[in-house]
Amino acid sequence: MIGHSLHPVAGHFVHEHYVYAPEQETYSYYGPLNHVTFNVGYHVEHHDFMNVPGWRLPALHRIAKRHYDTLVSHRSWTWVLWHFITNPAMGPHARIVRSRAVHDGAVRRSIQVGASDEGARKPIQRT
Repeated sequence: MIGHSLHPVAGHFVHEHYVYAPEQETYSYYGPLNHVTFNVGYHVEHHDFMNVPGWRLPALHRIAKRHYDTLVSHRSWTWVLWHFITNPAMGPHARIVRSRAVHDGAVRRSIQVGASDEGARKPIQRT
């Protein structure tokens, strides 16, 4: 009910993949609800680096702040839902569909970043 209704947290689904700026594939949310949704709002960062765990996405954002701050983002999921309901240009027809070429490029970038980070990873020790 909270994730896919008119509850403000449900705004994450709309903000991620509906068109707000035609030249941008997806959008991030930088509001306080990231603290209770395991940083699901850092959606552009997630698409750029799929192998980075959610708890590290805020640090990734800080590192690449100059890049991410130039993109359209949201500060309120309540506003996102209100805009979705009241704007005639929004609706199921305004959903972004990612092309296969864009998806494959993002996967390659994420794997390259993960591979360069291998030396920094330590194996989990089981007891």
